[in-house]
Amino acid sequence: MRTTTIVLDRPRGVLPPVTVATPWWPDVEPVVAAVHQRFGLDVIVLRLLHGTGPVNGAGSHVTYLAELAAGDPSPWLMPWAGELPDDPHRLPYACPGGPGADLAWAARHVAATAAPVQVKTWNLSSIWRLPTADGAVWLKHVPPFFAHEPAVLRYAAGLGSAIAVTRPLCN
Repeated sequence: MRTTTIVLDRPRGVLPPVTVATPWWPDVEPVVAAVHQRFGLDVIVLRLLHGTGPVNGAGSHVTYLAELAAGDPSPWLMPWAGELPDDPHRLPYACPGGPGADLAWAARHVAATAAPVQVKTWNLSSIWRLPTADGAVWLKHVPPFFAHEPAVLRYAAGLGSAIAVTRPLCN
């Protein structure tokens, strides 16, 4: 179990904490589900802001930055005075609008039959599951130094379905 707190980029503020069963910090699928279940909000986790307790262990508390995809957070949103410093090396999937651009790119290549599911987000990648008529398609956005990963995955799996997104860094 871990406790998670969501800081929304816009409107800027923090939601009350939610508890999720998985201890792994990059595992955001249960976080997104818990926020939806408790507050009726659809959020996209952008990046980890802060963590305390055992790294990827039970009993930790993790704070994420997220963008609001749908819903009205005003009944629960509390002020947040923290800062969100820019980093010139931050990848697009960790910036507002970045995951949306990734999903728009994927939509030009596959026909999803349901809403995409954010599975993991961390400093080395963002992973989404896109349901299609032929089964799940995985969208993984990686840093430029992992640009070889799609070819390795195709070779290892004997499939041609690996997708990677490489775009410039955000500002």
